[in-house]
Amino acid sequence: MDRIAEFAGVERHLDTPIKRYSTGMQARLSFATPSASPPTHMSFDEVLSVVDGHLRDKCAQELGRLNPTAGRSIFMTTIST
Repeated sequence: MDRIAEFAGVERHLDTPIKRYSTGMQARLSFATPSASPPTHMSFDEVLSVVDGHLRDKCAQELGRLNPTAGRSIFMTTIST
């Protein structure tokens, strides 16, 4: 839990109900949770489009660390307008 909160940057808000989190804070948690104990398949649907640049860079580094050749599949989708 500590690693998830630290990665997402929500340590100060752990006592706040998630329903009160902004979309960006929810997106942070949705990325941080699987990064704490990497599953074999990860799917992201525009999660990086609602976060700030600092977290986007942090997520890119984490995706690089989760080497897809190590038996993991990473699916990312975006919608362009």
